[in-house]
Amino acid sequence: MFRPHLHCVVPGGRLSADGQRWVRCRARFFLSVRVLSRLFRRLFLERIEKAFNSGKLQFFASLESLRDPRAFAARIAAAKEYEWVVYAKHPFAGPQQVLDYVGRYTHRVAISNNRLIDIGNDRVKFHWKDYRDNSKIKIMDLETVEFIRRFLLHVDRQTIDYVFVALHSVVIVAIISTASTFIRGLALILGCRWWQAIVVAILAAVLLVIVFVPAALVVFPYVLGK
Repeated sequence: MFRPHLHCVVPGGRLSADGQRWVRCRARFFLSVRVLSRLFRRLFLERIEKAFNSGKLQFFASLESLRDPRAFAARIAAAKEYEWVVYAKHPFAGPQQVLDYVGRYTHRVAISNNRLIDIGNDRVKFHWKDYRDNSKIKIMDLETVEFIRRFLLHVDRQTIDYVFVALHSVVIVAIISTASTFIRGLALILGCRWWQAIVVAILAAVLLVIVFVPAALVVFPYVLGK
């Protein structure tokens, strides 16, 4: 169950106008969570609609149907009918406890290895806690692509940029490894040294371009004209 939520640390007061002292909120009242929940709902949906209309919001896998503006508008309309939940409380053990609690979310991975059960046949199985069913531990079975998509929902942008750099490095290494294997095989077939095989491969590629490009310039206009 995809259950989007935010953890926020909100100070119970503010600095005075001169910035010299702390002004506490009233002892028995901080804010109206009912008003805040509806304000948050309105602002969130307004911004997500703006992102959709500007083309910045993308949908994949089981959510691809929401690319249709009518389907997206229907989903937004349904979200406006729900009562969104805002829950606020005083920290039991002071500010340090709150920072420690939030820190466990901001400085950990989305899922630990001990929750993973099986990875194979393009699927991933793992344990998850169903809070709607008395916090029972259950097993979820997802396609690998969907598992990765959900995992990345819990990763901040800076980390994602780092992962992309790492993936590009892996791809480059794979390309070099494949090219190296090809060159060794070509050298073995031709009975020559590896650098001679590289020269032969380059010449073959150049020859292919010289032959293919002019042919394409002649054939494509003829085919399109037909």
